[in-house]
Amino acid sequence: MELGKIKALKLLGGGPSTVRELVSSMGLSYPRTAAIVRELVIGEYCEKAGRQVALASNPKASLLRKLADKYELVVLLGGSSERLLLALSGAADAVKIQRRTGLAQSTVYQALKRLMAIGAVYRRDDLYALADDPDLRAFFELLTMEREAMEAEPHAILVHSDGFKLKKVPAGKQARGSKTAFSLFTSHGVEYVSPHDYYVEPEHEISVEEVLVHALRFAERKGEGTMCAVLYLKNLNKIDPAKVKSLAKKFGVLSL
Repeated sequence: MELGKIKALKLLGGGPSTVRELVSSMGLSYPRTAAIVRELVIGEYCEKAGRQVALASNPKASLLRKLADKYELVVLLGGSSERLLLALSGAADAVKIQRRTGLAQSTVYQALKRLMAIGAVYRRDDLYALADDPDLRAFFELLTMEREAMEAEPHAILVHSDGFKLKKVPAGKQARGSKTAFSLFTSHGVEYVSPHDYYVEPEHEISVEEVLVHALRFAERKGEGTMCAVLYLKNLNKIDPAKVKSLAKKFGVLSL
C-alpha cells in the first residue's frame, strides 16, 4: 500500500475529516488527496457521507483499526510488506516467498526483517509465518479473498468492483467485458484518444448514460472531466437524466 493511503488511514483513525482537512494534514495537493480518498473508498477502507470521509463500517476497516493499535502501519502495509504478507498463507522459506511475490531476494529479506521487528512475522528454522494474531490473520485472509474474487487481468487496473467491475488496460490490450467510458466517446460524436482502453464487466450493451458515468468514474485529470462535459452536451437530447443520476449514485460519482 502506498504511503499516502496509509497516512490518510492513520489520520481518519482519529475521526472523520473532509478532503480539504486531509490536504492540510498530509501536505499533498487537493487532486492527489482526493484520488487517495477515492481509492480508499473503492477499496472499502473508507466511506463518504457528503463532504465527510471516515473509516468504513465493515470488517476490514474494523480489523485495520485493531492492527493500527498493535503495529506500525507504515511497516505492516507499506512498500512490499503487504504483498509479502499476502504470500504467507502458510509457513514458507525465503525462496518460496520470493517465488510467490516476484520480489528481489534482498527486498524479501529486508521486508521480513522489518516485519519481524514489529512482531508481525516470526521465524522458525528457515520458515517464516504470520504471527499468531487472530486479527492479523483475519485481515490478510480477507484481503486474499478480495483479490481472488476480483481476478482482474494482470495488466488491468481495477477502479471499481461492486456488482460491475470497471478497469482500464493499456491501449490495444485485451480484457474481459465490454468497452466503455472514453473508449466509446468516438461512437457518440466526441473524438478522444487515450493511452488506455476502458472496460466494464460483465459484458453487455453499453448505453450512452453508462459511457458518461463510467468515464466520470475513471476521470483523474481536469481535462478528462472536461471531456465528460463535452460528451454530455453533445448527446443532451439522447441522455436520460434520471438514469444518469441512478448510475452516478451506484458508481460513487453523484457529487461530481
